[in-house]
Amino acid sequence: MSLTYENEPVQPPTPLKWYPDSLAWQITVRKEVIRKEPSFKKFQNFLVCESEAGNISRQEAVSMIPPLFLDLHPHHKVVDLCAAPGSKTAQILEALNVTGIEQEGSGGLVIANDMDNKRCYTMIHQLNRSPSAMYMATCYDASHFPNLRISGQDGNDEILKFDRVLADVPCSGDGTLRKNESIWKLWTSKSAMGLHPLQIRILYRGLQMLAVNGRLVYSTCSLNPLENEAVVAEVLRRTQGVVEVIDISDELPDLIRRPGMQSWKVFDSNNEEMEPSDFVKGGRITETMFPPTSEEEDIKRQLSRCIRIYPHLQDTGGFFIAVLKKSAPLTGAKAPEPKDTATNGTKYSTSLQVSDSRSEQNESPSTPTESTPTEEPAAKPLTKPQPYVAKEEPFVYLPSDHPDLLQIRSFYNLSPTFPTSTFFVRNATGEPLHAIYITNPLVKNLIHRNPTLRLLNAGTRLFQKQADPKSGAKVSWRMHADGLSLIDPFLGEERVVETVVEELKELLKDGELFPLIKSLSEGVRKQIEVLNPGGFVIRVKPGESKEVQVPFSIPMWRSGQSVKYHCLCLDCIDF
Repeated sequence: MSLTYENEPVQPPTPLKWYPDSLAWQITVRKEVIRKEPSFKKFQNFLVCESEAGNISRQEAVSMIPPLFLDLHPHHKVVDLCAAPGSKTAQILEALNVTGIEQEGSGGLVIANDMDNKRCYTMIHQLNRSPSAMYMATCYDASHFPNLRISGQDGNDEILKFDRVLADVPCSGDGTLRKNESIWKLWTSKSAMGLHPLQIRILYRGLQMLAVNGRLVYSTCSLNPLENEAVVAEVLRRTQGVVEVIDISDELPDLIRRPGMQSWKVFDSNNEEMEPSDFVKGGRITETMFPPTSEEEDIKRQLSRCIRIYPHLQDTGGFFIAVLKKSAPLTGAKAPEPKDTATNGTKYSTSLQVSDSRSEQNESPSTPTESTPTEEPAAKPLTKPQPYVAKEEPFVYLPSDHPDLLQIRSFYNLSPTFPTSTFFVRNATGEPLHAIYITNPLVKNLIHRNPTLRLLNAGTRLFQKQADPKSGAKVSWRMHADGLSLIDPFLGEERVVETVVEELKELLKDGELFPLIKSLSEGVRKQIEVLNPGGFVIRVKPGESKEVQVPFSIPMWRSGQSVKYHCLCLDCIDF
C-alpha cells in the first residue's frame, strides 16, 4: 500500500547520493506527519522499533557529514569532544566496523565526551544500541579535556594521542533555521561573539590531543564566519605552520559544497560594521574575529579548503566543515589566551547558543583530574549545563580465573580465542552481582592508568544474572542482548539452536513470554530438549520468508519446562 499525505502520494525513501554505499536514506515528509498521520502508523512503528534495536539511526542528513571526513580505520583511537546526543559517535563506531574484542596490543578506541552530565546519559542510551568493547563515555568541558595516560611499549606511562578527533562544537545553530523557526526572531550577532572564544579553545585543545599526521574535523551547524573561518584562521596563526587545512574536494564527490570564505564583515551588537582599526582591547569584539590580512595569503588559501553546505544545494541544513592535519607537536605554538574578555556580560538566547545536535561543552593538564588551572572557564551559557556529579559505581576488572568466569567459559564452551581478561563489574564489592561487562585491553589500560577520570560508561554488558532457582541451571548467567553480537562468534555449538523464520513464527505466534517446550515445533523442540537448563542462543535463518533477508540471533533461557527470550527487538517483528 502506498503512503499518502493530504491526498497526495508520498515518494518512497531514497538514498542520499553522497553517503557511501547507500547506507543513508531520506523521506520527503515532515517527522510530525509520520508521527500523527494514521496512514504512516506502520512505518512509524518500524522506525521506532528499528531505532531502539540499533539497526537504524534517525538524524539530520547534513549532521552525518563530519564523521565521513574522519577517514576511519579499525585501529584508530578517536575522541568525539562534544558528543551528546551521540549520533555522530554511533556513526564512528559503525564505521570502525568491529566489535572491539581484540587481544592485548590491538584494537581501537572511541571516547564520547560531553560537558553536560544530563545529556551524557542520553548519549549513553543512544550508544548502547551500538555495542562495542572499545567505547568510553566521559564528562568534561571539551576545552579542558585532560591528558590521558597509557602504558607505553617500554612499560612507562605516556600521554595518549588520538589518531582522529571530532570537534562538532557548540554553535549558534543558524544553519538549522529551516526547521528551527525561532532563529528568525531571536538571531543576533551576540551569539557568535559569545561562542567564538570557546570554539577557538575547543579546536586548539583538540589539536593538542591529536597525534602527528592525525586528522581533526571541526564543524558547526552555523553559517556565521565568526564561528567558522575566523576560528580556523586564528588557530592557524597560533600553530605557526604546524597545522594545515586539508583539501578534501575529492572526498564525497556527490556532495555539493562551496569553498570557505576568505573575507567577511564584522558587526557590533548594534549591527554596525566594524573595521580592524576600531578594535578596542577588552571589548566584545576581538582581533580574532576579523578576516586574514593581505599579508596572510597562506591562511586565506587554506580557508578556501574549508567547505560550506548551504540548504538550497541538496535540500539539507546549513553546515561548515574544516579538516585539519598536524605535522608536528604543538610545542612552540601559542596557546589560547587565558581570559575571554569578549564574553564578559554577554547575554544571548539559549535557543541560539547551542545547536540542537549538541550541548556545550593545553597539552596542558598533566593528569586527568580537573580543568587546566591557567585558563578561565568556558563562556557561561544562559541555561547552565548540568555539572558532573561523581555518583558512578566503580569499574572493577575480574581476574581471568574468577570462578564465575570459569563457569561461564565452560558452560558456553567459549572459544579459546575469546578474551576473559577484560571482564568487569560495576559495584563496590568487586564481585559479579547482577551483570558482567567487557571492554577491550586498551580501554582497561586507560581505566587503570587514570583513576580520577570522569568516566560514566565503558564497554558493553555481556552477561546478566538470571533469577530462576527452580530451573536447575548450573550457571545462572544468561547472555544479554546488548552484547550478543560480540560473543556469538565465539559461542560453542552446544548452546546454539538453529531454526528458520517459519519455526520462529510458531514460537512467537501467541506472544507468550514463557512458551512450554512441549508446545514448540518439532525442529526447535528436539534441539532444546537435549539442552541443560540455562542460557542458549537461537540462530534464525531467513528460510523461505521474504520479510527477513539476513540471519540473526536471539538470547534465550531454558527453564525446566519452558523457555524465555530476552530481546527487545522481538517486539518489532511483524510477519
